[in-house]
Amino acid sequence: MTLDQLKELFEWCSDHDDECEKLALKHQTTTRQDLDALKLLNTLCPAKATYKGNAPDLISAAEHDQIWFATELEDLAAAATKEQIKTLSGFGVWLDSNVDALSMFV
Repeated sequence: MTLDQLKELFEWCSDHDDECEKLALKHQTTTRQDLDALKLLNTLCPAKATYKGNAPDLISAAEHDQIWFATELEDLAAAATKEQIKTLSGFGVWLDSNVDALSMFV
């Protein structure tokens, strides 16, 4: 999918919480939705090792009760299906359009 399609899908998800949450329950592999969101994001956009051999953190920033992910939206758009984006949304991940990054309340 394109970046614009990804953004439109996240907008659609914000209006269809119930459907996305049901889908997330179907794909939940742990008892913690935040952990499932992290696992799915890592599967879709695995970290690339830096020159020192370490992979960067998945969480790039945090403030009070919100975290932002270091996931490149273009990479996510290229890798994810609509169902996977709906599942991420059901796990509580959303697109923060103020900073063009994935985010989650914690």
